[in-house]
Amino acid sequence: MKKLFVLLLTAALFTSTLSAAGDTAPPISHVERILVAKINGVAGFSETIPLPGDRNLVTWSEERANGVFWLKTRLLDSKNRFSKVITLNKAAAHSPFYNDTAPRVVANKKGQLFAAWIKRTVKGAVTTDQIVGRTSKNGTTWSKEFAVTKPLRVTGRNCEDFSTANCGYSDFKIAIDDSGRLAIMVGSSSALRKIDFRVAATKNSAKWPNLKFLGTVRDQRESEIVGLAAGFAVSYMDYTGESCASRVALFNPKTSKWTNTLTAQNITINTVVYSRWIQRDANTLSILFNSEIERGGIGIRNYNLKTNKWSGSVRTLVPSEEKVVFQRFEVAARGAAVMIAYTTYNQDSGVTQNRMVLLRSKTASPQTLPLDPSPDGAFPKLAGFRSSGIGVAVFYEYGNPTSLAQFTPAAAPMFIPGSSDNPFFPDISIGAKDMLYALELHGPENDLSLTLVKGKLN
Repeated sequence: MKKLFVLLLTAALFTSTLSAAGDTAPPISHVERILVAKINGVAGFSETIPLPGDRNLVTWSEERANGVFWLKTRLLDSKNRFSKVITLNKAAAHSPFYNDTAPRVVANKKGQLFAAWIKRTVKGAVTTDQIVGRTSKNGTTWSKEFAVTKPLRVTGRNCEDFSTANCGYSDFKIAIDDSGRLAIMVGSSSALRKIDFRVAATKNSAKWPNLKFLGTVRDQRESEIVGLAAGFAVSYMDYTGESCASRVALFNPKTSKWTNTLTAQNITINTVVYSRWIQRDANTLSILFNSEIERGGIGIRNYNLKTNKWSGSVRTLVPSEEKVVFQRFEVAARGAAVMIAYTTYNQDSGVTQNRMVLLRSKTASPQTLPLDPSPDGAFPKLAGFRSSGIGVAVFYEYGNPTSLAQFTPAAAPMFIPGSSDNPFFPDISIGAKDMLYALELHGPENDLSLTLVKGKLN
């Protein structure tokens, strides 16, 4: 049976070289395992969300029937006391395409929360999907349910494939900026193999504007919306088979309007490009690209929020390599510094390698730290920063964890303790006081235990 485990690797941010966290102290200490809930049904989308005041909100969904979910939350306070479990949706949430349309919760830096899900209504022969939501300022008291979108008529058949026409929402993402504005990005199909992306943002949760059309893609691959200090940034993949473009748009809080759809990058070969937005200061956004299939490589492009223009062309951080495929990546920023965790796959040897990239400033040269090869495959789960400025990368790796050795100049690998032979960690985060939080799922289907594992990063 395959096992899932986690590697914790650190790289010093403010020194001249990547250095070890220390040989005497373990990477993590004061580890605690706290049972969150027993899952009644199949476990769906779950997250651990750090909040101000050394609190953590655990969110998860339970699937009771095919594509029908209940969104639940539980707050852990600074004294390790859990609140009661709160079920946010009174009626079952509909999620036809699982994680792409799963019920979800997001937070801003102030700890304000926004939850949303798809509410399906059937009246006679008429079926509609509508996205609804709730908000909270503390994680225990939630607003009444409000409508985010107008009802969308569902007339399609054989809707297991997201590219089938008229099957409701095939994708939705939500965000909240640091001033408390709410935003949503949705994808829906009105014709076979064509996905229309739309967005909306509001300061008043009870009054949402009409969705603004962004563009149409042939195959839905990936989309993203992020809350900024003020406003929002979105991106989506426009893949044709012969090229792949990263389309973006931004919401200006001063005008309360979205920009026209912009092209951040377009590669005219058969590849797949994933993108991630990060905010580095009040005036600078950066979007990072990971080109996965035909041509590997990681690039970055900056956008000036003051002039509302690109600050130059795409800059290559990690060049492509012969016969090497660049796979999933995670990105985080702390001021001007950027931390990237990613994996590569060598098509000749079949070996997967974990890697970290540290970019100390907007103009600095990237520092790449290759780690030991992983023959059974791996992928990054988290890139983040500790309060001291130490960059942290957490990887999942499939295989037997007993043979791992210490990586230098990084810290030694660390296993997050599991209570079974095959725990699964759906989410990991870094909270206040350098606390690492990991959600663990283990047990047989329909009898799963959801556990929060927490420990202090040394």
